[in-house]
Amino acid sequence: MVIMEKLACDLNNCAEIVKFKNLISKIIGLISYTTDDGSSNDVEQNAVICSSLNVVRQLAITGENIGAMLRQELQKNPFLLGNIANILEDTRSNPQLWKPAMDIIAKLALDKKAGKEIGRRQVIIGKLMHAFLRRYGPASMDDDQSLPMVAGEALANLALWGTANCLAILEELGNEAIQDLKNMLCEDEYRYVAANLLQNLCAHCRDKMRHPDVSEHLSAALTIVMKHMEAAEGKHLESVIGLASEIGDTIREGFVQELESQTNNGVGLIQKLVSTLNSCKEPNPEYPRLRSVIVKTLITILESCHRTVEKMVEEGVMDELMEATPSKVEKYRVFYGGIGVVLESGSSLSAQAAKAKVLITNSAASTSGA
Repeated sequence: MVIMEKLACDLNNCAEIVKFKNLISKIIGLISYTTDDGSSNDVEQNAVICSSLNVVRQLAITGENIGAMLRQELQKNPFLLGNIANILEDTRSNPQLWKPAMDIIAKLALDKKAGKEIGRRQVIIGKLMHAFLRRYGPASMDDDQSLPMVAGEALANLALWGTANCLAILEELGNEAIQDLKNMLCEDEYRYVAANLLQNLCAHCRDKMRHPDVSEHLSAALTIVMKHMEAAEGKHLESVIGLASEIGDTIREGFVQELESQTNNGVGLIQKLVSTLNSCKEPNPEYPRLRSVIVKTLITILESCHRTVEKMVEEGVMDELMEATPSKVEKYRVFYGGIGVVLESGSSLSAQAAKAKVLITNSAASTSGA
């Protein structure tokens, strides 16, 4: 297995491995995990499982089209998810097994069909939540930030695929989980993953997120992300703007209050958004949604934040807004291994930009008329 893991690090070798479907099935078969008769403590069994998991993980994280084909083959195997669930479910299992197991889940969850299937396994959702929120138990791993990061990535990917998955995540720990996610936005190392997860939960579970106990935490989260917008760049900026936009669609009144409580009614923040939008001539696969989430946020502001809009028109902020012509990169929400793996949904960037232009024109006319 150690040799196989080394071979799987090479893309050309992976191209050969994908041809031998029986080989992949045999490797997955070695992950078979028994939880009775104390066998979970067997050193030899743990060694075999660990080596096999690492091979499967290496296949799952492979990039380019070969990686996509390998993940399809892994997804087709009827035993893989069950074997991983058994490992995560058994409290006696070696914590060293959890990270590769969760990394496999994170990469498979980039596929819609696989993501929905994983979402139906509550034991996996539960273990991911406890790991991400650092409630997973063994003191020996308390200082290991990589496990929460992998678990958070898996949850954010699973939350891409609709209401059922998001409800499964929320129901695992209840409203308390939203407070925890809000608190994680204050931590530099976890902000990106927490923001991605929270914005997906807002997008797919608006009614639940509008509950007073939850919306209070969302309002606090909005204050945090608006603070970090001014300094954030690249994918980190995309994540906090995306979250602010989804919170705005979930609790519009809270969004208006927060923006208009900013210095100069938030015009400085708007200038940062417009400047970033105009400077992004070539979309980046690392943050393909940046222009889209900026325009979407500007639309929310133009529709609802009237005091801010008046200031924006007075200071000519929106005069700087250039046409946003979408590229092929922006057809995707997520890239992995050099290829687009999750398509963007909702209105196109062109449609959003056109709507923003109309709102800007109307706002300017209304302000000048007043």
